[in-house]
Amino acid sequence: MVHDPQPIGLINSIRSKFNKKDVPCFWRCHIGFDQITPETTAAWTFLESYVREYDLTVFSAKEYVPSFAPNPRIVYPSLHPSDFKNRFLSFYDINLILGKAGLFGLNEKYLAEDEKYPYKIKMLKSDKEFVVPAEDSTLKEFGFLDRPIILQISRWDRLKGWTELVEAFADIKTNPEKYVKSSEPNAQEHLRFINRMGLVLAGPDSSKIADDPEGLEVFMSLVNQICAFPSEVSSSIAMLSLPLDSRWQNALIVNSLQRLASIVIQNSIREGFGLTLLEAMWKQRPCIATTACGLRQQVRPEVDGLMVKEPNDSKSVAKTINEMISVGDDKREEFGRNAKKRAIDNFLVYEQVTNYLNCVKDIIH
Repeated sequence: MVHDPQPIGLINSIRSKFNKKDVPCFWRCHIGFDQITPETTAAWTFLESYVREYDLTVFSAKEYVPSFAPNPRIVYPSLHPSDFKNRFLSFYDINLILGKAGLFGLNEKYLAEDEKYPYKIKMLKSDKEFVVPAEDSTLKEFGFLDRPIILQISRWDRLKGWTELVEAFADIKTNPEKYVKSSEPNAQEHLRFINRMGLVLAGPDSSKIADDPEGLEVFMSLVNQICAFPSEVSSSIAMLSLPLDSRWQNALIVNSLQRLASIVIQNSIREGFGLTLLEAMWKQRPCIATTACGLRQQVRPEVDGLMVKEPNDSKSVAKTINEMISVGDDKREEFGRNAKKRAIDNFLVYEQVTNYLNCVKDIIH
């Protein structure tokens, strides 16, 4: 199996080395675009002769499959339940992880010895320097444990819809009367959620990603956007630049934030697939997705969560967030349960391995 466009020409070397024309090979394309443009046409024209050499091709969405792809199959990306990013964490674990990350003051009882505090996850017991603590001391006053959290985790990329998400949150926070109808049966609960809610934006430390030169620029533009809001809005938004020095520590922070969130949103304008949303579905979180091609493979509207129809329009984003708030706790819990079952049935690594083995079976002569 050869992955992605860059090494696609390896098939000729493989078959030449074994001096056989019938060495079974299939190609896995991890990227895609669900529209035909001059750029996509030029790219596929360049790749077509290589693609046709393969016995079978694999894509993550039917919308990405070119007409000339031989024997195309759809195999979704997947997650592994025992990865640090996906394994179960207790409330005590979450306290310890986020406390060590500097997001709130850490109670001494969470640092107790194992025999006094049996809930501590094993990988932390001898790790004194967990991560570089959050440098902004005001984060400790944000109230990560004391308020409903709306969370988006992604790269600092304009196509992730960060600006529109922030504008939508600010409008709901500033003008709750526009969004809460007095005739609603749970109007008081709805208003209380809006008054208390916080928005958490988290992404990788851009200074550590060499192939993402625009990341820092996007990050700083968001900082300026947030600082321009009145203090009652800006103090309800937390931006987290997550350290990349340790892959598993980064994963545990992401895991903890997702489990802590009341609502997880992925406001992508474009998205090849988007595993951060799938991770939240696995954790039984009520999710808001967009109609971006990769995301609509995952979330079923009104079953696993809600969909933003126009992610580049802050009014559309605000409307969907408000709808998720207004449906109440029971409905959000139902979305979460459905989302977890969908993740189990379709997007775990076991299903992916099964699908790959079926591909191998079908091309072995």
